[in-house]
Amino acid sequence: MQPIFKKTLAGIAELERHTLKLRPELRRLLIMIDGKRSVDSLVPFFRPNELPLLVDELLQCGAIETIVPVAQIASDGDGDDQLTVAVTTLRGTLSKAQLSAAISAAKTRCKSKLGRAADRFISDLDKCTDSAALRVCISDIQLKLMADFGEDSATQFVTAVREAVRRSSS
Repeated sequence: MQPIFKKTLAGIAELERHTLKLRPELRRLLIMIDGKRSVDSLVPFFRPNELPLLVDELLQCGAIETIVPVAQIASDGDGDDQLTVAVTTLRGTLSKAQLSAAISAAKTRCKSKLGRAADRFISDLDKCTDSAALRVCISDIQLKLMADFGEDSATQFVTAVREAVRRSSS
């Protein structure tokens, strides 16, 4: 499941007054973002591999933001609730220890790949207390890695986070 984005106040102002002076393809994407469509549903309207770069640009200029879905809590009745995570490439039910391992791995990989540019993402990861927040952070980092380094880099990032979750389960 891909993230869903909505326009920010800056994005709405751009459509009304051209305050951000966006390129035509960015403006077209901004118009299409409605808070209901997933990123997947927008792929046919753009050139191959163009959409992640455009989404990242709109995020960077503050024209859009991710909608954070309500976290789902799965309870087996024993009082040891688990957080359900439905990240684009990180799925399943995670215990609190697994969530912590995922956040730690994401921070480490993000910092090693992005350097100082990772500070914003690490700050967001530090604030993750539930699956919804983790989902948003992982998606944002994936988009940034894809834009800067390509799809392989984003895939390696998610693989490292998954591996950390798997190791914490043992």
